[in-house]
Amino acid sequence: MELFPLTMWSGIMSASTLRLAIVTTLVVLGWSAAAVRAQPQLPPGTLVRPFTHAYFSNPNRGVVYSDDGPAAVIATEDGGATWRLVLDVDGFDPKDLLDGFFFLDDRRWWLVQGAGRLRRTQDGGRTFETLTPTYIEPRRGNRLSVCGLISFLNEQQGWATCSTALKTTDGGVTWTLALAGRRESQISSLWMFDAGEGVGVGREQVFRTTDGGQTWAAVANSPGLTKLSCIREGFCAGLVWQYGPLMVSRDRGQSWQDTQIPLRLPDQDRITAIHAVRSSLVVAVGTDIGHSYARDVEPVLNAGHPAPSFPPPRALLLKWDGSAWSRATYAEPQVFAGVYFVDANNGWFPAYENAIYKTTDGGQTLQFVPDYFRQIAALTPAEPPLVFDATPTPPPPTPTP
Repeated sequence: MELFPLTMWSGIMSASTLRLAIVTTLVVLGWSAAAVRAQPQLPPGTLVRPFTHAYFSNPNRGVVYSDDGPAAVIATEDGGATWRLVLDVDGFDPKDLLDGFFFLDDRRWWLVQGAGRLRRTQDGGRTFETLTPTYIEPRRGNRLSVCGLISFLNEQQGWATCSTALKTTDGGVTWTLALAGRRESQISSLWMFDAGEGVGVGREQVFRTTDGGQTWAAVANSPGLTKLSCIREGFCAGLVWQYGPLMVSRDRGQSWQDTQIPLRLPDQDRITAIHAVRSSLVVAVGTDIGHSYARDVEPVLNAGHPAPSFPPPRALLLKWDGSAWSRATYAEPQVFAGVYFVDANNGWFPAYENAIYKTTDGGQTLQFVPDYFRQIAALTPAEPPLVFDATPTPPPPTPTP
């Protein structure tokens, strides 16, 4: 086990980022773990889906889906032993791609597709009601389709972020401007703790509302965040950008502290997803590419030498327990695209190119889980190979005169 001192890790912070308000004890426990089972060969190209997100209500019941490329949603009720196909769009037409997804629980979900389609289910994706709601945009008064990221407090109350903040009180059938006045929003995603209080993030800073989204006030000295993960109890984690820092708030977004995430900077480690499981467990995943371009490649090229070779990237898992970070890397896969932990032990990791992994021991070991498309590929008989007879054909006999 390797211990990394605090001085090894120096975060990159913007001028607007809140400086560390509390002293965080950082003891990073580093280990390298190998997956229990390596990823097998990809299924046929027509069955490749780049999974990027997961949601699980318990270790067995959950959903894995993709919003990057062909939209696909698969569900399991037995921990991935079998999968049920919920949605599959084999193509890149913008009107079919997933724009937003929200799970209230494992039965009630909403998803936004292109062309203004809002789908909602109350039976875990077995049936969907398709809606095409619109709203009046504030600048020109045009009627536009609902789009963007969505968040629901219960079956009726929900919010969305298009060019402005929207609100529904009937489960998504109709939407109105949440913002008071006819103006646009700087908020790219939001989370509501209750019917009145919520937090929204933008490129420059964090915003808060206490009136259900009608007005939003900028939080002084708050960071601009690209990713946000919150829980109802008022705890949030936010990622500034793929190279950190990772911030947390324990007071519903009113103040933020840097967790000093131990990334190998300037560009060796990259974070792709975060999950605030509870106030004492935040998970961040991505990849350790094994080298830094700025540190290991650029100086060599500038000196006129060929670029050096490096070991392949490794998937990266970082976990924060409220005071200290632990770090693990894995040979397979090379990158985690998403993460969802049910509790301290049970977590799911979607990866690109049909790869899904899970852990039952907090990340000490990984298990590769064949997805729906791999399973049907295994059940589909392969075409017999075309075999050429390499035996030379003898010439025809010479006719006898």
